[in-house]
Amino acid sequence: MKHLSLLLFLFSSTFLFAQDIKAQNFLTEVGEQVPAFDVETIDGERISNKDLEGKIVLLNFWATWCGPCIREFPELDKFASKQDESLFQVVAFARGEDKEKIEKFRKNNDYAFTFVSDLDKSVYLNFAEKSIPRNVVLNSKGEIIFQLMGYYPEEIKKMEKLIEEEIGKL
Repeated sequence: MKHLSLLLFLFSSTFLFAQDIKAQNFLTEVGEQVPAFDVETIDGERISNKDLEGKIVLLNFWATWCGPCIREFPELDKFASKQDESLFQVVAFARGEDKEKIEKFRKNNDYAFTFVSDLDKSVYLNFAEKSIPRNVVLNSKGEIIFQLMGYYPEEIKKMEKLIEEEIGKL
């Protein structure tokens, strides 16, 4: 009986843990068209999902206060700087951050990403309800081909390899 109780406890704990992970998962799925967006970059330019078609795109959701987000930026920047800008673009959506915070962050760092203030989280909420960093890779047709929540260097490497393969198809 003691073993049965332990098994029931472990099963229910696993179920609750799985539910919590599910709550942090994406609202979008690989293979879907990216949810439409039309935003202004911190440089004052308009950019929409339609404008990005024809390129491989990495949508990165981050915040200036998010340690894992900041840790992944140098690696992403190093990767992005090796790519042809006409074929690949990083759009970094600062979740809940205003333009001034993003500009200060950019001034203190030298990242060549396209930065967007997603102050009201209107873009982010099409992808998830909570948790950053998040990375979403789009193919040249605007379809989601990869999604990653959290900072996992080995998964970032897989993402970069996939991006390079997609760029090779263009």
